[in-house]
Amino acid sequence: MDLRLQLWESVVVLSWAKVEAGPRVFSQISSMEDGGALDMPYPLTTAINRRGHLEVGGCDLVDLAYKYGTPLFVVDEETIRAKCQQYVQAFRHLEEDAEIIYAAKAFGALAVCQIIREEGLFVDVSTGGELYVALRSGFSPHKIYFHGNNKTEEEIEFGLREEVGTFVVDGLQELHLLDRLSGRGGRRTDILLRITPGIETSTHKYIQTGQIIDNKFGFPLYMGMAMAAVKEALSKSNLRLRGFHTHIGSQLFSVDCFEKAAEIMVGFCAEVQNETGFVTEKLNLGGGLGIKYRSSDRPASIEEFVTTVVKSVRRWSDNFDLPSPGIAIE
Repeated sequence: MDLRLQLWESVVVLSWAKVEAGPRVFSQISSMEDGGALDMPYPLTTAINRRGHLEVGGCDLVDLAYKYGTPLFVVDEETIRAKCQQYVQAFRHLEEDAEIIYAAKAFGALAVCQIIREEGLFVDVSTGGELYVALRSGFSPHKIYFHGNNKTEEEIEFGLREEVGTFVVDGLQELHLLDRLSGRGGRRTDILLRITPGIETSTHKYIQTGQIIDNKFGFPLYMGMAMAAVKEALSKSNLRLRGFHTHIGSQLFSVDCFEKAAEIMVGFCAEVQNETGFVTEKLNLGGGLGIKYRSSDRPASIEEFVTTVVKSVRRWSDNFDLPSPGIAIE
C-alpha cells in the first residue's frame, strides 16, 4: 500500500491506494529533500523527515494515517495564520480599514474558526449549524454575518437571539420574515442586500454566482428589481439597511472581474443615493479568489486582489462623486 496525497494551501488530504498507482507520488515529493521546491500548494511547514516521510507541522503524515485512518484531513495552523495576515497586511498597506470575512462553509471546523477569530477576522455563516460553531469558537456575535438564500424561520430566530451583527438578505420573502421576527423581538436588525450584478466570470458554470439568468442568489439589477428591494428594505421599521453584498463566482484566477463588479456596484450605490437619499455604509464585494489545486494553476495573488478591490472602489466612488463606502471581502 502507499499513501496518496492531495494538497490545497493549508490542507493535506491523505488516502490509501494500491501500490501500482503509488510510487510516482513519493518520488515527486522526495525531490524536496534536494531543495527542489515543487510547483504545488504545499503548506508552509511541509518537510521530509529522517524516515523519508512527508510531515506537516512537525507531524509525520504516515504516522497520522496509521493512527487515525484515511481519508484524513490535516490542517496546517501556520499556513492559515499566514494567509489571514496576508489579507490584513495588504489592506493595511493601502490604509483601508476593511472587514475581512472568513466563509465558514469553506471549512467550518471549530479549531479553524478559533484560529480565524484569533487573527482578528470576521466570519460569515449560512446555516444554524455554522452559526453554532462560530459562537462556540468564541466569535463575538457582532463579527458574524448570517448569509444563506434559504434560511429557516428557526435559524433566523436563533441568529436574532444571539444578536448576530448583520444578516445578508437574499430575497423578499426573507426580508419580510426578518422584519416580522425582529419586530417581535423588539430589535432593529442590521442588513445588507445581496445584489446580482450580471457578471459572467471565467470559471465553471456551477460556481458562477453573479450572472442574472439561472441564478438563485440575490436581487438582480435587471428591470429595477434590486432598486425595488432597496425601497422595500428602507420602508421596514425593524430593519436597518447598511449596504450591499455581491458575489460573482468561485475559483477566479483573474482580478479583472472584481474591477467590473466594483464599477457596477458603486454605480448602483450612486443610483440608490440619487433616488432614495440612502448613503451606502458598507459594500461587500464577496470573494472567490482562486487557489492552486494543480501545478498549472496560476491564480492572482492576495495582494493583487486586495489592490484591485480597494483602488476600484475608490476610483468609481470618485467618478460618481460618492463618499467611498466601507469595504468588506470574503
